[in-house]
Amino acid sequence: MVHGTTTPLHLSSGRYRCYSDAMTTNSVTQPFVFIGGDPSLDLVNTVAWTRAGPVHERLTSYEALTRWTEGAGLLDRAAGASLRRIAQSRVHEARTVLA
Repeated sequence: MVHGTTTPLHLSSGRYRCYSDAMTTNSVTQPFVFIGGDPSLDLVNTVAWTRAGPVHERLTSYEALTRWTEGAGLLDRAAGASLRRIAQSRVHEARTVLA
C-alpha cells in the first residue's frame, strides 16, 4: 500500500520504478505479458498464480515455448520459425521438452 491510502497497488503499477517503457508487452496473438524486466521473472509469469496455486499455464506446447522466447527477446523470429519447422519432424522430442 502507498502511505496514506487503503488501496493496495498492483505490481504492474507505474508507481514502481522498476517498470519502464523499454519493457515489452505481448502482441495481440500471444498470451504473454513481459513486465518483469528480466526473462526469468517473465517465465514465472507464464502461469497465473492464485491462492490455490498455479493455474492457466501458457507454455503448453513447443510452439508456445518458441513464441515466448521470441517475445522475451531470447530468440529471433527466424530461429523460432526454424525450430518450429524442425519440431514438426521430431514431434516426440518437441513434446518432451515441456514434460
